[in-house]
Amino acid sequence: MAMNLGGSAVKSDINVTPLVDVVLVLLIIFMVVTPLLQKGFDMEIPPETQTVIPDTTKIQLVLTVKADATLFLNKTEVPRQNLEEEVSKAIMGHKDKLMFIQADPALDYGYVVTLMDMCRQAGIETVALITKENMNLDEAAP
Repeated sequence: MAMNLGGSAVKSDINVTPLVDVVLVLLIIFMVVTPLLQKGFDMEIPPETQTVIPDTTKIQLVLTVKADATLFLNKTEVPRQNLEEEVSKAIMGHKDKLMFIQADPALDYGYVVTLMDMCRQAGIETVALITKENMNLDEAAP
């Protein structure tokens, strides 16, 4: 057994046990707190119901509005002043008076509402908006 008689030597080893203890305590804290942060609101969600799949054999009216306010009714360009007349012709004889509007996101909201009102004045009973993230209207209209 050798003894160090010349003085106290400095121990240069790092004791990692307290570091590991602190890291484990932090890990446990994050594991407990994270699910509580992601919980959100408690709410009653209505049960799933059977949805009616629309009949695809019926004629569907789609009004496409590009960023430059060009109107297309079922891929046929229509001037704005003739929109009500063209919509009335398209729905004549059909009991299903439904129209879908596909508008460029750059358009003014008020302009789209004006077009919806014009379609309702032409006899459309239900107007539905088509939404799609990163919608490319160049593919929808010629």
